[in-house]
Amino acid sequence: MGKELILKQMLEIGVDKLESYLADITLRKVCICFVCVYIIMAIIRKWQKKDGIHQMSNKYMIVCTFYFTCIAVITILGRTDGTVTNSWDKVFLTYESIIEGKRWVWWEVIFNIILFLPAGMLVANQFKVDVAFKSVFFISFLIEVIQLLTGVGLFEICDLIDNTLGGLVGIILYQLGERLLRIFSSYRKDERKI
Repeated sequence: MGKELILKQMLEIGVDKLESYLADITLRKVCICFVCVYIIMAIIRKWQKKDGIHQMSNKYMIVCTFYFTCIAVITILGRTDGTVTNSWDKVFLTYESIIEGKRWVWWEVIFNIILFLPAGMLVANQFKVDVAFKSVFFISFLIEVIQLLTGVGLFEICDLIDNTLGGLVGIILYQLGERLLRIFSSYRKDERKI
């Protein structure tokens, strides 16, 4: 009975958090964010073309723009403006809460990891592993700095670690998938020769 009650409380907290994230989002904010992210993607695409790097397709740009807009909505736009007071004693708040025995905080850690898993995959599609890892870290750091400066969330090193870990897992999964695809395609070629 105790585990069921804890699970029910965790789900209620999750639903409440989701409702609070979505409460202050307007279509105008999302559209502006989408356009800004698309412009950034277009600048990266021009930079790739100039340096002779594999250039991203239009479909890839749209997928990335949509995904990173969703990230911005979840982490920045969906929160109430300027209500959080940041202080440097809160940078490890999530991990401190876990140590104190607050089990529901694990959901936040898992959510942050899962949230950035696609980021790792998307960035690994265009860049080498080291650049992809640095890019995921930079994106996460940028979100934390924006939260710090605007007061829409806490600047937490825990989030930075969790997001970067999620991106790293995404990069690894992408690399594994790419290798499996190569193995499978070479196996199919060998099978056709016989």
